[in-house]
Amino acid sequence: MIFRVVLFVFMAYQVTYFQSVTYGDDRIEKKPLAKENEEKNEINFVDYVDNTHNLLSRKVFLLSNTLDSLFGGRPINEDRNSSSFRVWYQLSKVEGNDIISRPDFKLRIKLPYTQKKLKIVFEKSSIEERAPTKVNQDQVNSTIQSADQKLAASLKYTFKFTPKWSLTSNTGVRVGIPPNLFARLNGRFVLPLGKWDLRAEQQVFWYSKDGLGESSTISIGRKFLNNFSFSFGNFATWLDDDSSFRFGSGAQFHHTYSKKLSLAYQIGANGHKNESYFIYEYFVNIHLRRLIHKTWFFAEFVPMIFWPKDKNWNRGLSIFFKVEAVFGG
Repeated sequence: MIFRVVLFVFMAYQVTYFQSVTYGDDRIEKKPLAKENEEKNEINFVDYVDNTHNLLSRKVFLLSNTLDSLFGGRPINEDRNSSSFRVWYQLSKVEGNDIISRPDFKLRIKLPYTQKKLKIVFEKSSIEERAPTKVNQDQVNSTIQSADQKLAASLKYTFKFTPKWSLTSNTGVRVGIPPNLFARLNGRFVLPLGKWDLRAEQQVFWYSKDGLGESSTISIGRKFLNNFSFSFGNFATWLDDDSSFRFGSGAQFHHTYSKKLSLAYQIGANGHKNESYFIYEYFVNIHLRRLIHKTWFFAEFVPMIFWPKDKNWNRGLSIFFKVEAVFGG
């Protein structure tokens, strides 16, 4: 008798479970209609964004390949190449000042066939991109003229290129009224020192609008394990146009936390020459860069503390935020 009761309960459970799977039990399988529609709309929106990204990326490839076909003779198609179109929106706030925000973009066109035959390089970007950190802004981008950020065509020649050193030259014109002619000579040297790498780079440049200039950087760094690296560098930049001389030093500890998140801890000082050489600012910051969606949508956040000389070395605070979409590449 007990065996029959147990068997009956077991069979009843199996029938109930089978019905819930076959016909759908509201308590187990069926979702509320509103929630189901919300999930469908979310999926449709994500698909729409991804499809738009793929379409724009193909157009970037098509533009690059079309230009490359004019001189290089390559087929006109949408095959992937290293050209890219970056669009971003950034916000920055320095303590005591208003919020500064603006959108911007940068188009990089790679023409491998044309460069191989004629050594011609095309570049385009909007107004000068503001770097998210003091190390990048003052110690790297200080070597780049703002006039060097417009549509340009140039002849590039590589005198020597090895894993240890290279020497290249560029001669061309930047679009404007009047056009801005330029010439640049850039040398780079890398010296392995055991687990450390010593890097040195020097650039001499001339612009018809701004005159002569020279910039030099030297740094030493190494990697730790697979996710960590450390570097310490110095820079100096001289511009003949206003007889300015700027210099600085900085250290950076970089941590690749995951495939989606990287962090950089930075500390440094910047200076310039007025009547004498002096430091005008010390700073420390953390730079976070996060991959938000797939491989093309990013966000950056940089909080910073700085101590400027013109404020009697009193502490100042600033934040920087940026979202960026990369098409192509």
